[in-house]
Amino acid sequence: MAPALEDIRFLADSEHRVSALEELMEEPRTQVDLRTATGASSATISRLLRSFGERGWIARDGNDYALTPLGRFVAEEFVRLYDRMRSADRLRGVIEYLPIEEFDFDLRRLADARITRPTQADTIAPIRREVELMTACTDRFQMLVTAVDRLATQEVAELVRRVPVFEGIYTLDAMNAVKADPAMREDLDRYMRAGGDLYLYDGDTSMVTLGLNDGTVGFELNDGRGFVPAFVETDDEAVVSWAERTYERYKREAERVDVDAFAA
Repeated sequence: MAPALEDIRFLADSEHRVSALEELMEEPRTQVDLRTATGASSATISRLLRSFGERGWIARDGNDYALTPLGRFVAEEFVRLYDRMRSADRLRGVIEYLPIEEFDFDLRRLADARITRPTQADTIAPIRREVELMTACTDRFQMLVTAVDRLATQEVAELVRRVPVFEGIYTLDAMNAVKADPAMREDLDRYMRAGGDLYLYDGDTSMVTLGLNDGTVGFELNDGRGFVPAFVETDDEAVVSWAERTYERYKREAERVDVDAFAA
């Protein structure tokens, strides 16, 4: 095996080695520091440091161990790969439904996102979680709707009465779906008459339903056949900033809906 692949396997074979590299990237550490941070035994840390030293990745100064320039290069590149793989694992089965072509942030920003998936006992768990966020909203709610469901539409009609900033942008397909369903049509009529702002976006988009709830971004994913495979939520600053800009862009390109649009 090539030396480079051997080093990759060496690091990948132990989470303690990756954790130790991450610690050493911050500042020099003692053996005790590394043992406490990684949870590894004294013997494991001793072997790890010896192996790092043999590869020229660390240098010792008294009780402290610090990354060499080579070690920092290896650590930064490997941890970057590790973070990407961790993100890929967290987003497995979800990433295919995300509007990645719309993103201007690194997908690693979603590595710690909360993901609610359907279960056998609760096939609409993602929608229920989305409604929970909506129900908890107290200050600002903005939503770009590309697919509709009764549970969320019903909550929208109630939420507008108590949230100071409340807006919705519906794509043409979503708007037509609402108009074709008497119950959802009634819900949006109540929403409009309660003072809610509604806009119609009549353009092409690959976006999923996107919500901004008091600083939390929620993605309601859709498989294109009406099934919601997951609800993804995060308060990561980069994602929130992107969502705010994206919502405003769609709003600029949308037309305001008249208050009588859903009148019987």
